[in-house]
Amino acid sequence: MSGEFGDGIGSPVSPGGFNSAGEAGIEIRGFSLAKATLAVGLLLTIVSFGEFFLNNGGSGLSSLGFIYGIPITLIGCSLQYAELEPAGVKSTPALEALFEKKGTETMKKIVKDTTRHRYGDEAHLDTTVKALGLVLPGKAYPQMKYIEYASADGGELSITCVFQSLDTAYRLWVEPERVAKYNVFFGPDVWCDVVKVSAEEKLVGIKMTTGARPVQAEEATAEVTTEVMAEAKEVLVAVILELELIQTHMVQKPMLRVPDVWCDVVKVSAEEKLVGIKMTTGARPVQAEEATAEVTTEVMAEA
Repeated sequence: MSGEFGDGIGSPVSPGGFNSAGEAGIEIRGFSLAKATLAVGLLLTIVSFGEFFLNNGGSGLSSLGFIYGIPITLIGCSLQYAELEPAGVKSTPALEALFEKKGTETMKKIVKDTTRHRYGDEAHLDTTVKALGLVLPGKAYPQMKYIEYASADGGELSITCVFQSLDTAYRLWVEPERVAKYNVFFGPDVWCDVVKVSAEEKLVGIKMTTGARPVQAEEATAEVTTEVMAEAKEVLVAVILELELIQTHMVQKPMLRVPDVWCDVVKVSAEEKLVGIKMTTGARPVQAEEATAEVTTEVMAEA
């Protein structure tokens, strides 16, 4: 199974690929360790300063406060900076009972891992979204906002992990190969889908449902995939037309009107979105005109 979905959509995965990487041996729930540490540090520091000034130099208590209070305050500030707030959970008592009954081990690990404070992580499930190829180079991680429980047909359970994806486009989340990867990664005994929660806020959800995937869901996924691919094609055509316009402008009007130079546009790297303006001395050869026409025709045909 390893490598089956590895090309272009993140790291290869195996069934049950989800894990709680970086999970601490001791869990602290119900309060923020950063805020507690910061409060203790500030209290010791303030008491030390007060004792020092009120007693004309103070005693051993003020010295202990200065020795421990300021370092503890600095540690609290560091923890506060690195703190990741718990993700919220949208549920009802009935859905909580259904979750306890039908939730898979992976589902329960996800909820347990994301509903507590974490420190030093880029985001909740940061290793997961990276392994799934949802983190673009040099861009921010999608941030999990909340988990929503729901009931599904046949008494099954579904949970939706909702992310704010500012840099990763929705069309990447919903790629058929990537959705198949979700099924493997969060399995077994679940099937996955992608839902667009809010286009304005760029919220997208990975929905995991227990049981077998129904036929209706397959058809709905196919419709969404067709729609997204159509949108992607429109964007691609617009980019091609814009490049053609640039290319035509550069051919007809050499940059800065430099004499004895003809120009062309070359695609350096599609992955890194690098494009070059190539300037060549002399007259534009007929072969270059023909090559430009062939490339334009080929790209438009692919679009």
